[in-house]
Amino acid sequence: MISPPWPFTPGVSQISRETTEQILAATDIVDVIGSYIEVKRSGPTYKALCPFHNEKTPSFNINQARQFFHCFGCKKSGDAITFVREIENLTFGDAVKKLGARVGIAVVEEAVDPKEDQARRQRGRLLDLHRETTEFLHQMLFTDEAKHAREYLKSRGFGKEMAVRWQIGWMPEKSETFLSWARTKNYKRGEWIDSGIFGSGERGGVFVRFRDRLMFPIRNEHGDVIAFSGRQLRHDPKSGKYINSPETPVFTKSKVLFALERARQSILKENSVLLCEGQIDAIACHEQGITHAIAPLGTAFTPQHAKLLRRYAKTALLCFDADKAGFTAAERAYRELAHEGIAVRVVRMPAGEDPDSFMQKHGADAFREILGNAVDFFDFKIDQAAAAGLLDDPQQRLAFAKECTSLLSLIPDAVLREG
Repeated sequence: MISPPWPFTPGVSQISRETTEQILAATDIVDVIGSYIEVKRSGPTYKALCPFHNEKTPSFNINQARQFFHCFGCKKSGDAITFVREIENLTFGDAVKKLGARVGIAVVEEAVDPKEDQARRQRGRLLDLHRETTEFLHQMLFTDEAKHAREYLKSRGFGKEMAVRWQIGWMPEKSETFLSWARTKNYKRGEWIDSGIFGSGERGGVFVRFRDRLMFPIRNEHGDVIAFSGRQLRHDPKSGKYINSPETPVFTKSKVLFALERARQSILKENSVLLCEGQIDAIACHEQGITHAIAPLGTAFTPQHAKLLRRYAKTALLCFDADKAGFTAAERAYRELAHEGIAVRVVRMPAGEDPDSFMQKHGADAFREILGNAVDFFDFKIDQAAAAGLLDDPQQRLAFAKECTSLLSLIPDAVLREG
């Protein structure tokens, strides 16, 4: 059983969502579980004898990147809160308080509003709907009909193991395949529409929003699937390469960063975040052990994104395409990050390369070297201006100096301005 989608204590009070997010962000599930039972590293994960049922061979797995445990024997799974709640037979609230005390974060309870209670229940059902849909689409990826989807992944250097780790799926081309499965589930028509997976058609009908697409689950900070990003597999000029779920009661695109639920522990450890242009690049980085990588979801970097990252990192590395659009995106991201006091450095990628393509050709160590050579945002901006001939005469240099002064003034921390 997974912890509630946000703090919820029925009837009388609730723990604030912000408090629970802070506690989970400051918690390492391996350390928590390791304080109760013996855990041992096994490749990229950890294993142990399950504390919830008797066994002689370890079937209890801990995924540190996702901050998630799962027992293949008794099927118990969840986050650090779930583990503490289950092993000590505590309420959700008491488990949060225990973890809060462990990391030094005070827990405050608030009164419950009946309307908010109903909204939480709706959110919980939508999260269950997304979880079940993710499992179904993941199974579909390994059917004969999805051979071309697997071949596309292979062409990008991604095999079955990667698809399993990221729970990548495939939405069938024939809508009836998905509709037939959906009819077997205990969800109302309105819930499917609220999820964004279905759209409302003419004359009261519904349609499946995605067709013949690789389906990347989009997760919140706790690892719950809240939306999907569908990658086109056959060229269609009438449809975008990527289609994301529309905004829903559980998904606000401007507030979500792809792979943050996996990256946050590494970001906290390194005090630095690697911001990629797309989810394929973020996945490629994680697969090569560069686990502080995240990506926005096909949208401009927003103030909400910056506020979210401020909780985890003091420095952001921007790794965008080496073209005009990439330079514009880098400056836009700088403006939002600087406003939150996050130092910005720019990764200089070779023209025509992105992290995924570069690592396929040159390997992860070569990419790490590029990351190590990231430059301060203003050094990057000066180099770009010089290359464009914008510093050739005094008037241009004066205009450029004024522009840089304006950008520098966005930084709220006086120490950063002088640094």
